[in-house]
Order: sequence, then structure tokens, then C-alpha cells
Amino acid sequence: MMASVGTNKRRRTTSNTLTITDLPIGFLVDVSSYLSKPSRAIFAVSFCASSSSQKKVEQSISDSSKAIIAASDWDTLDFADIDKNLAERLTDDNIQSILKCVAIQSTRILKLTNCTNIIGHGLDPLRETETLELIDLSLQGKYETQKTVSYLKLLQRVVLPVFNTNNIRRTLKYVHFPYNWHVGDQSAMYLQFERRFVNDFQEHNHICSKCNRNVNEQTEGVFQGHGHQHNVCYNCLKVVCNDCKRDGRAYLDTCTNCRKDYCVDCEEFVSCRSCGFSVCSGCKKICLGCENSFCQQQPCLDDCDCERMHRLLDLHW
Repeated sequence: MMASVGTNKRRRTTSNTLTITDLPIGFLVDVSSYLSKPSRAIFAVSFCASSSSQKKVEQSISDSSKAIIAASDWDTLDFADIDKNLAERLTDDNIQSILKCVAIQSTRILKLTNCTNIIGHGLDPLRETETLELIDLSLQGKYETQKTVSYLKLLQRVVLPVFNTNNIRRTLKYVHFPYNWHVGDQSAMYLQFERRFVNDFQEHNHICSKCNRNVNEQTEGVFQGHGHQHNVCYNCLKVVCNDCKRDGRAYLDTCTNCRKDYCVDCEEFVSCRSCGFSVCSGCKKICLGCENSFCQQQPCLDDCDCERMHRLLDLHW
């Protein structure tokens, strides 16, 4: 009898236990507003009913999830805004759920910074997007040196077919792929994507935001071996032709370090004192002695006598 009473008591306690899902929706929305965009998206997805396949997660979105999503602006979703260790643990299922719930509706700019654990299956919801203009799959930070990496799991045969759908081809203006993909011998699938992307860009007959001329009249090989669009600014996404200049410099230039294109309205460029290549303000290194600017390539840094002296004095850039 005592055992029976104890069992019933435990049952009543369990049934009366409150969980986070019992909190008022307005309170959850207020809490989510203090989170970064990726954390807010993960928070919203956590209220969805579980789905082993993840294919119909949008049909299981709870009222709490809908309210959190509706209260936010999802124009830009950059995973650099969450802790790097968390981003590195996200799986394809995690990314797929986030894109299904959030990104395919209104996101223009998607940057999967530090999401090094994904193969690419999680990008499949992007086939349905009608708003995406920029996607950064380099998996590296904005001012991080682009280089080949050994930890890359992202597969071309999984990712590239996503960008062959009519919806995304109508809106996409800037693609930044992993550096591994566009150095050395490039795959036939990758080269096919480049040709299709260039053709799509030219068919849109984009007008230069500076001189109002058709960009097709000046475009020269929009990929040029870097795996991204060379007539669009990474920051503002304005289209700029190759002929426009300001103070003798190209109005839109490519940083030799981060390999991203910026217009001069968004980033200031300088020439590396050693190699002469352009480097953006976020990537340049300035010598404390001679005050010359350098890119982050070690041979260029070694080329500065002042920098050698600073090493002896245990000073840093």
C-alpha cells in the first residue's frame, strides 16, 4: 500500500512539473531578443516537434517557434555571431532545421562561418528560397586568411546541385566557396557551376551602380580562379563594373588575404608594401616602426626591416 501511494505521488509530481514550453510565448520572444541571430534560430527550432527525417520540420513548428521567428529580421544570418565551438558542432540536420524554419522565407545573406562539421545535405532547403543573394561557404571568418584546410567535410557533389534550381538562380549574386575548391585542378562539376553562374549573371543584365552602364560590357571572367563573383561587393551587394575607379584605384577590389570583393564605399584598400597586391583595412598589418602596410603573407612581413627589429625587441604587429 505504501509503495502504491509513493508511486502515485511520484506520478502527480511528474505530471505537474513545468517545462520551458509552458512559459508564456511573449516571455520566450522577449528572451530570444537578447540572443544573436543564429542562437535565436536554434532557440526557435528547439520548440519544434522532433522529426527523425527533418524533411517535414516546417509542418511541426510550434506557436512559440512561429512567434520567435516572426519577431525577428532574418535578412542576414551569420554563424560568426555564435561561439566558434558551437558552430563547429552543428550538424547537417541542425542546419537543415534552421533553414527550413527561418532562412528560406526571407534571408538574403547566409554565412556558415565555422560550420566545419557539415557535408552539405543540410543546405537542401535552399532549393526553395526566392530571396538568397549571397552565400558564404568558405567556413572562415570575414577577415580570416583564405587557405586550403585539411578538416573540410563539405562535398561538391552534395552542395553544387542545390544551386542548380531555378529559384536560387534567379536571385543569387555572390557565392564564396571553400578555398580548397578553387585551387589546383578543379572538378568538372565545379567548372560547370562556374559557367552556369556566369551565364545567369549576364542574363540579368546588371547595371553598374556607379556609371549606370551594363556590366556585361566590361565583365572579364567573373570568377577568375577565386570561386566568387568579381562584380559584386561582399558587404553591400552593389554591382560595380571593372572600369569604374576612384582616385586611380578600382572601385571594387579583391583583398589578397581574405579573397573577398569590396567596393571602396565599404572597405578601404591599400597596396602591400612588399608584394603590391591589394589588402582590405580589416586584413592589413601596419608596421609600428615604418608605418607601412602589409598583407598577412609571411614573406611580405619578413620583407620589412622594422618588423625584424620588432621581433628582436619582442614587440608585435
